[in-house]
Amino acid sequence: MESQGDTAPGLTFQRIGAACACGGAVMGLIGHVFHGEAGVSPQGLTSLAEGGQFRIYEVDHLALFLAVVGIVGGMAAVTDVIRGEPQCAWARFGLLAGVLGGAVMLVGIAIDGFTMVRVAKAWAAATLPQEREALFQVAFGVWWTFVHVLGLGILMLFGVTPLLYALSMRGGEVYPKWLPQLAAAGGLVGLGLGFAMTFFTLTYHMYAVVFGITASLESTWLVAACLINLRSLKTVRGEELTA
Repeated sequence: MESQGDTAPGLTFQRIGAACACGGAVMGLIGHVFHGEAGVSPQGLTSLAEGGQFRIYEVDHLALFLAVVGIVGGMAAVTDVIRGEPQCAWARFGLLAGVLGGAVMLVGIAIDGFTMVRVAKAWAAATLPQEREALFQVAFGVWWTFVHVLGLGILMLFGVTPLLYALSMRGGEVYPKWLPQLAAAGGLVGLGLGFAMTFFTLTYHMYAVVFGITASLESTWLVAACLINLRSLKTVRGEELTA
């Protein structure tokens, strides 16, 4: 671990990173559980126009927005510690992939959580058959744009990113051996899901199950890494104060 990480500012940075990772994990869990089934169909648009299955569709996507921000914040803290490890270059590319993937996912979340709701409300309020059909076609295009954008975001944030961090954590002294294995497992699941969403058609239930798996694995290794960093820095800080 670099000497910079042993200073008080370094400890504060790791505290913020751990809070971001834990908060992101909680927000992601809430957002995933209360998202509800969605799709581009008359029934699906009617549900969206009424606020989704749990009537909190837009608020739910705000939680997902915060989850992505928290995840990237946690990755920044992990990267700061891995700078002193032999495979630190992989972590730098991992953070870059995380930022890019997170940005793409935020676009997808905005399309699904806000744009789709506006289109659904316009469709529900339309009275002429031609108008409803035109708006349905608009909704169809917006929906599949969202699916493919989200797929690419998952490919990067939940696929490529954890695989790069898994490489960066191998062979170092900071993290236990099971942590990079956990990150790699989540990355492989995320890579497969992102690829499938980009090039194939998945049912909502299939997506929800597989995404729940990869998101849980990513949250687990990231929170664990941040807490290990925090504990290590607190130990070093205590030794410095007593020396």
